[in-house]
Amino acid sequence: MNRAGGMALFWTKETQIVEVNTTAFTIEAKLEDNGSQATWWFIGVYASCDQRIRKEQWRVLTDRSRLWVSRFLITGDFNDILSNDEKWGGGAYREERSFRDFRDFIDCNRLVDIGFDGHPWTWSNHWDNEGEVRQRLDRCLGSVEWFQEFERAKCQHIDTLASDHSILLLDTNPGMGRKKKRFYFDKRWLHKEGIQKVVEQAWNKEEHGIELLKWRNEVQSNSRSKINDLKQELDRVRNSGLDKRNGELKEIKKQLAEAYKEEEIFWSQKARISWLREGDKNTKYFHSYVKGRRVSNNLSKIQREDGSWTNNEDEVVTEIADYFKKLFTSGGRDEMTEILSGIPHSITQEMNANLIKEVLEDEIHEALFSMNPEKAPGHDGMTPMFFQKFWSSIKNDIIPAIHSCLKTVSYSFNCNGEVKGFVSPERGIRQGDPLSPYLFLICSEGFSNLLRRAEESKRIEGLKINRQGPVLTHLFFADDSIIFCKANKGVAGEIMKVLKAYENSSGQLVNLDKSAMFFSKNMVSEKKGEICQALGGMIEATQGKYLGLPMVVSRTKEQIFGFVRDNIRKRFQNWKNRFLSPAGKEVLLKAVAMAMPTYVMSCFKLPRRLCKDVCSLMAKLWWGESNGKNKIHWISWERMALEKKAGGLGFKDLEAFNQPLLGKQVWRLITRPNLLVTKVLKAKYFSKEFILHCSPTKNASWIWQGLMGARSLLNEGLIRRIGNGRSTSIWEHKWIPDTTTGRPTTSRRSICGLEKVEELISHQRWNRNIIFRNFNRHDAHKILAIPLSLSEREDSFYWQPKAGGQYTVNSGYNLLMKQNRKRKTGNPDGASSSYAKGSPQVIQMWNTLWSLNIKHKIKFFIWKCIQGALPVKEAVRRRMGQGDPTCTTCGTAQETVERLLLTCPHAMNIWKAAPIQWDGAKDQQGNFKRWWLRISEARHRPEGLEHIGLTANILWQVWKERNKREFEKSDIVTPFKTIARAHKDWMEQLQEEGTKVGKSTEETVPGQELQDQNYTNERAVIMEIETTKKKGQHNVGIGVTVKEYARNRMTGWMMNEISLGNKVLDDALALKLALCKAVHRNWSKVKLKFCNKELWRQIKRQSPADIKMATVLEDISKLKRLFCMCSFDLCRQEHILISKKLSDDALGVIVDEERLFPQCS
Repeated sequence: MNRAGGMALFWTKETQIVEVNTTAFTIEAKLEDNGSQATWWFIGVYASCDQRIRKEQWRVLTDRSRLWVSRFLITGDFNDILSNDEKWGGGAYREERSFRDFRDFIDCNRLVDIGFDGHPWTWSNHWDNEGEVRQRLDRCLGSVEWFQEFERAKCQHIDTLASDHSILLLDTNPGMGRKKKRFYFDKRWLHKEGIQKVVEQAWNKEEHGIELLKWRNEVQSNSRSKINDLKQELDRVRNSGLDKRNGELKEIKKQLAEAYKEEEIFWSQKARISWLREGDKNTKYFHSYVKGRRVSNNLSKIQREDGSWTNNEDEVVTEIADYFKKLFTSGGRDEMTEILSGIPHSITQEMNANLIKEVLEDEIHEALFSMNPEKAPGHDGMTPMFFQKFWSSIKNDIIPAIHSCLKTVSYSFNCNGEVKGFVSPERGIRQGDPLSPYLFLICSEGFSNLLRRAEESKRIEGLKINRQGPVLTHLFFADDSIIFCKANKGVAGEIMKVLKAYENSSGQLVNLDKSAMFFSKNMVSEKKGEICQALGGMIEATQGKYLGLPMVVSRTKEQIFGFVRDNIRKRFQNWKNRFLSPAGKEVLLKAVAMAMPTYVMSCFKLPRRLCKDVCSLMAKLWWGESNGKNKIHWISWERMALEKKAGGLGFKDLEAFNQPLLGKQVWRLITRPNLLVTKVLKAKYFSKEFILHCSPTKNASWIWQGLMGARSLLNEGLIRRIGNGRSTSIWEHKWIPDTTTGRPTTSRRSICGLEKVEELISHQRWNRNIIFRNFNRHDAHKILAIPLSLSEREDSFYWQPKAGGQYTVNSGYNLLMKQNRKRKTGNPDGASSSYAKGSPQVIQMWNTLWSLNIKHKIKFFIWKCIQGALPVKEAVRRRMGQGDPTCTTCGTAQETVERLLLTCPHAMNIWKAAPIQWDGAKDQQGNFKRWWLRISEARHRPEGLEHIGLTANILWQVWKERNKREFEKSDIVTPFKTIARAHKDWMEQLQEEGTKVGKSTEETVPGQELQDQNYTNERAVIMEIETTKKKGQHNVGIGVTVKEYARNRMTGWMMNEISLGNKVLDDALALKLALCKAVHRNWSKVKLKFCNKELWRQIKRQSPADIKMATVLEDISKLKRLFCMCSFDLCRQEHILISKKLSDDALGVIVDEERLFPQCS
């Protein structure tokens, strides 16, 4: 280092420095911390300004980190930043790839940024005005172990006039003082005996909490201390040498398992993570999350309005209380006449009476039980779970308390875990008040009314995207507003008048500091400044984000959308994620990581490179890292992104997922033409054409280009659902279900004048003569099998891949992935071999694996074995070219998955000692996938799933013992001991799952499906319906037995109709026709009985399976509403034998026939 910049280390006599080392750019000191009794390394860094040299320095630090063991802190001038968010000023943004080296260094060494207090930058060039550049070049990075030891450590940025860098002041143990410990309800108490009685006794006394506190102090113990005590007791019993100690050992182990479970529950409720539940052994993650949150949530100082900073916690609370007292102090308001003029009255006296009436017990109950039980506790320490579990005992006190809360409003503040301060607002309503969003909407309606009246009086003029488009004056998004107007001083003045009138009438104030102007690129700078000045000094916005999305999308798409990758990377860099179990990582990736870019991808097409980077981040998190280096990625992300039933893990290919998300927007444009966004985009891009057929416009916006790219997916799955047939073209539209193209295969003849589908319909039925005259037999039968609606509704679009016909992102994604597999393999359904990917046997194998009642980590282990992703020696040698591939157990062959788990002499002895034998799978032991496929077939036999689950546990124990021998040099365990351990773990899992099921049954009320009542005594007409279709025929026979008990009469109907294609559809058609006949006979009460369970399910749930069923079910629902009573009953076929005989006979009739039976029985 030269004289312009160097390093020195000074320390006081009280600081215990054990060792000091130096390099060309570091000073390394080993300290003995007297406060924590811990030894750790302090590393001061002065990194180079040259990126190439700096990259080599990161490598040196990584190598030297092995000397510092696990607990160390690296701090100093790193001369680099992690993203453009850590840079202010300087114009041009850095490219994303320029941050990669520094990020990789932090990731590889598992370093944690401990954060800072004060201003966010640590270096400034101290130039004037726009030339100033500020960056966060200095920071404190600790190892995970160091951060866990010094979880309260703080780093403060202090300005200095003598240097362009700020001083970093690190305090490893900031004084916080002893706080009064708050009372919290602990959900572990629910598992204690007598809790119900204790709560009832406590609530019968004046001081409710005293009895509960006494009980807590008597029964509650620290779970970690209990675990340590039980471990010591376990060691004592094991070493005692006493006879008959097995029973005592078993009891201690049971208590230990319960203590571990209690510890996980304790930390999970403190973490309050909604996407991850306890039960997957994530105690370390919950614990570290709580510790990390305590650090981030701690508020040590805040900045006052005058720029000064508070010095202690009391001043922080005073500043907060003063701010909110000022915020909620009424400033008065004028009359509401101006803001309300022109708004129609829509609140009736009845509505108002309902709003101001007393809140009922049922309403309080419904609101309380709709809350998440594990939400943060209130000021009394009670979570919603407490009130839900003990509602019957405490409701008499809670209901008056709720009434009191609704009538009085006051606020206090939870500052660093203590309730402090007090504010009584003079305006506004209580946060969380159910009226709040409605009152907000009323205010917004007033603001909208002022703008609308200004437009009508020509004081302001809105914006048109093009000449045919609608005029836009304003758009509201919650508390954000966008106003469109002409760019001149006069209009700006009118806008300010509207804002002033709104402020005076509503009492709300517009925050001009958070408001901005966005100009057309045709505006000159001088005029921009005049308008900004006329609008109260608003600033001009040229870049940035609005509502989470970029306002301007330029050519550098990867840089514009780089924040998506940065946000996910920040979430993944969180050191707490390293404590997640495989099941926890799976949930994190699916519920959190995949959800983060969804909003952006629903509007924009993300660059391919960015999508690949994000997928790479997710893959790195999944496979993990060891000693600062990423572990081997045994399986590509593309294969992991397959569905679980296809051998993947159900993750998403981000680039592919982008298209169905955009497809959702295209679906909205198609099915909701009255939306404002539909009108705007239609006027701009497809005013004369349909959106699926319009040509892409040159220089179109990036949003529109993305939507155009998603059309191919919609085209693949959309079909026209025929109503009256007026808007559907016979030859151009897809409208014939169950065909390859959806269009007629018949060539159109020159003399054929047919254009629309309505020309093929006569009196709500297909015109058979016209159809057979103009189409070939195949097309004719397909058309005749399309059911027609009774209501002559308009034609519409139907999304075929999803039952019900409504487009969903998941159904679009599944269709897209199926298309991709088809392009790659030429056969999306797989080959005919039972071992081929995609075959029914393989799909069933995967479904069986994921449904087994075994631990998640064992499921992932079996998945790795099948996919060849288990790091056995042969695989490591093949992949890395390192190590000896020989099996250390037998020393005679290479260690493959099959050798290790199945055919090694030691493994064979284990299987001989197992209580289950798989002799029928021995011929497949050379291939683990085929072997597992063979034993998966046992799922059909009695206790087959249990036997497969035990087998998985045995395989897991073999693998665990191999790793102990390999890495801990332990001795070979006897086969009987291996089997005993596997059986014990398996039984514990079964018992745990059984406990969960039992608990769930006790805590929830099962939804009992109301059975249809027997209306026989009410003189209802009973119709028993059955259908018959013979192979090779296109017609279906329908038989209906009608029982009229009021007239003591039984009648038989026989009908012959065109089959709709399958049994369920034919039975649905029979129900529809039977209801039509009942309507014509003016019956008021009918009961239909049939034996098709699938049809009964679809009617009950109103979930049609396909486009044909959607039309028939819609007609059935409309017909049902014409009766006073109409019910559908599922029965056995032997109970409707007469109808079965009638349906057989109906195949021979030409017109509907009716038979009269002697009497009703």
